[in-house]
Amino acid sequence: MLSRCAFLRLPAASWLRHHARCASYRAEQCAMIAAASSEAAAPANADVSEQDLRRRLGLGSWLSPTAGNAVKEALKVGYRHIDCAHIYVNEKQIGETAFKGMSSSDRGKTFVTSKLWCTELHPTDVRPNCEQSLKDLQLDYLDLYLIHWPVPLKKDCPGRGSLAAATRLGVTELSTEHFSTIPLTETWAALEELVSSGLVRKIGLCNSGPGHVEQILASCSIKPAMVQNEGHPYLPQDDFLDMCAAHGIGVTAYSPLGNPNRPVQSPDDPVLLEEPIINQIAAEKGMTAGQVLIRWGLQRGTVVIPKSETPARILSNFEAADARFELSMEEMQAIAALKKENAEDALSGRTLTGAFWKKPGQTMANFWGLDGSVPGTVPVQ
Repeated sequence: MLSRCAFLRLPAASWLRHHARCASYRAEQCAMIAAASSEAAAPANADVSEQDLRRRLGLGSWLSPTAGNAVKEALKVGYRHIDCAHIYVNEKQIGETAFKGMSSSDRGKTFVTSKLWCTELHPTDVRPNCEQSLKDLQLDYLDLYLIHWPVPLKKDCPGRGSLAAATRLGVTELSTEHFSTIPLTETWAALEELVSSGLVRKIGLCNSGPGHVEQILASCSIKPAMVQNEGHPYLPQDDFLDMCAAHGIGVTAYSPLGNPNRPVQSPDDPVLLEEPIINQIAAEKGMTAGQVLIRWGLQRGTVVIPKSETPARILSNFEAADARFELSMEEMQAIAALKKENAEDALSGRTLTGAFWKKPGQTMANFWGLDGSVPGTVPVQ
């Protein structure tokens, strides 16, 4: 069993607050994803809680060169939430391998997300880029379309602003001249038009913080349905989740396993999958470390989108939603105690810092919308 010391590392008051929030999140997330499904309710013999968890467990496709086969396998296993993005350069493969010829019934049960890249945030570029993703994915509409990063970049930005592509070109940081001055609210208004046209069902943000959400809420006609951010025990973002819950906004957690294969990392970086408490719980419950982390994210009420290209791992990840793997309050608290995030350091707990997309002179707290001012307010010449 878990030690009493581990159990006490998270204050009871904090846990009760998070526990109460989970119920709200679960209802919001499930309702949103179920809206894309023709199934009005779970089968009579199904466990409703397990059904809810399965609908909030998706497949990510970042850093996935064989994403088409991975998505095809995931749909066969039972996944109903597929996360994509134009900048991942695999949407055409996913469309050809997994979505081509999909029946209207299967499409109605499948929730598909894509994202608008930084160099395409001018209002006149929004619809053409959405239509390109739809063409590549071989779909008539997207269930969710996100602004990938709330960082407007010029089209001639090195590597189109992709960290990996820019690094290959020998560019490790962006200059003031690479940034555009397009207000986030103008891009958002163009996304709202996508909803009105029927190309997109829901819209939202990615890699965003409180400042970005507040900026949108102050002027929008359609509020964000979802914010997709990095989320795992090192970076739980509890306060931000509370804020989103208060506004009825869902949260998707990417890199729920701690992003072990990220392109940039130090040998000294902690490895979430190797944490003793994670592996202790896994051993006691007959789970893998990955399943423990996925289950933790699901029970917090977030949508969770682990990435895998291996059929056995795709199935294993999906099984984390099984009722037999429910984590106790004690286990949830012990995992939450791994938190490395702190208010004094905007980068604490993050595996993807976003520093590459920061304007010269901009603080990381402002970049992540954490300092109370409008994000990106550093003057651009």
